[in-house]
Amino acid sequence: MNILRAMVVGLLLVCMTASAGQRDFEPIGERDEELPHLPAAERQQVEDWVQEVVRSWNSRGLADYLAPSFPERQRLLNALEEQVPPDARLRLLAVGPMRIVDEERSAQAITRTVRVAVRLQVEGTGEDGSLQRREGRQDLIIRWIRELPQ
Repeated sequence: MNILRAMVVGLLLVCMTASAGQRDFEPIGERDEELPHLPAAERQQVEDWVQEVVRSWNSRGLADYLAPSFPERQRLLNALEEQVPPDARLRLLAVGPMRIVDEERSAQAITRTVRVAVRLQVEGTGEDGSLQRREGRQDLIIRWIRELPQ
């Protein structure tokens, strides 16, 4: 399999895994400036979670992070198993701005949809045996539920 194809599949998998559901397409632009930032204390929690997702991708434990209702969940897991070379590794290079796209509050929890900009790198062995690296920037959309103390 072409390593470039595998790396692209890997980056797509990470983007898909960060979302607990589908969302409407929203153009990025002037509206982005109006979106609120995630509070600093919560930002670290989201960064830690993104790092865990990257580790789960590398250890083939991604299923633990996908809700049973995740769209095309099994297709994603099969693609990871069948199309991504076993030596391919995903690295999180940087976490950029985090913006709250949507927020719902109830007496039990706060549910936020957060857009997180990340720089990722997929590393693997090329067809000629050399180390190949592909870097990309992605906007991950995650749904984060924070339960409130009762």
